[in-house]
Amino acid sequence: ARVVETRSHERFGASRAAAGYACDGGKPLVIKGAYHEILFEKDAMRSVALNAIVEFFNKPNLSSGNRFA
Repeated sequence: ARVVETRSHERFGASRAAAGYACDGGKPLVIKGAYHEILFEKDAMRSVALNAIVEFFNKPNLSSGNRFA
């Protein structure tokens, strides 16, 4: 059973994109087989998530005014 309803996340992402604040990469990162607590998943899935987090924070555009928008 799924813990998180992804349709709600998709609607949230679409509303942010419509407001000019799209997700990094234009769409949410979906890790196949993962459920709710991604950092408590199996190593392979957790590695994908952690690598994406590190890449995001290493991007130079984080200093923009929209950092936490």
